[in-house]
Amino acid sequence: MEKAVIGNNVMTIGGYAFNGCTALKDLYFKSNPSIGSSAIPSGAACHLTLDDGDAADFNTANANTYASASYTRAMSEGRYGTIVLPFAPSAASLENYAFYALAESGEGFMRFQEVAAPMANTPYLCTLRPGKENVVITAGTTKISATTETPVVDGWETIASFTNHTVDCTTSNIYALSATNNEINRITNSLTVFPYRAYFKSTTAAQRAIRIEVGGTTSIEEIAPEDIEGFGTFFDLCGRPVAAPVKGNIYIKQGKKIVF
Repeated sequence: MEKAVIGNNVMTIGGYAFNGCTALKDLYFKSNPSIGSSAIPSGAACHLTLDDGDAADFNTANANTYASASYTRAMSEGRYGTIVLPFAPSAASLENYAFYALAESGEGFMRFQEVAAPMANTPYLCTLRPGKENVVITAGTTKISATTETPVVDGWETIASFTNHTVDCTTSNIYALSATNNEINRITNSLTVFPYRAYFKSTTAAQRAIRIEVGGTTSIEEIAPEDIEGFGTFFDLCGRPVAAPVKGNIYIKQGKKIVF
C-alpha cells in the first residue's frame, strides 16, 4: 500500500499506527488528528485535503505539519462568501480567487479591500475572479496553528469558525453575510455557523442590513510614466515583487492598486 486516506471523523492516530508500512509513501488527511509517537513512517509524506462538502469540524489544536494542504469549495463569480483557512493560499490559487479584508465601515456600509497575501486562520470575504473556474485552493508545507485571528475594524469583529455551532444573537449585534444579495444582515435569534466560514459582531451598528463595498476600481490610480522614477517596488496581484512593470497592467504599490 503506497497511500492511505485518513477520514474526517478520525480524531486520534495512535503511536506506531503505521509501523512497518515501509511501502507507504503518502497519507491524505481529511482532518487534523492527534498523531502519536512514530505513527507515521519516516519515508511517508502527510497531505491535508479539506473538502467543504464534508461539513466536518476542523481541529486546529494539533500542531501537525503537512507537506501540502488543499481546500475544495465551489464559489461563484460576482458572489461573495466568508472564508477562513488553516493555511495561507498559494499564489497560484490567488489567480482564480480574490480575498478581501474589512478595511473600514460607515453609516450602513462595510468596505473591504483585496488582500495580496491572505494569511492562515484569518477570516476574509472571497469570490471567484471574473472568467475563472473553480479550482482547488492549495498551499505548500503547512504547520497547523491553533491561533485564530479576529480582526477588529471600526467596532466590527470578524469572527472565524472551524466548527459547526450555533451563536446566540439575542444579546449581541451579530451579522452574517447573505450571498444572495451580497449584504451583511443582522441576525436576531440564532445563527448556525459552518466550518471555514466567518460572521460579524458589532459594538455600534444597529441597522438590519449593511451593504458591502469592495475595493478595486475605486482604489486604482492612473500614473504617468514621468512619475515612475523613484516610485519604488511594484507587486503583482499575488503580492510578488515585479522588477519590470508592463504598461497597461495592474500592480500594487504602497497598498493601492495602480494601472502602470
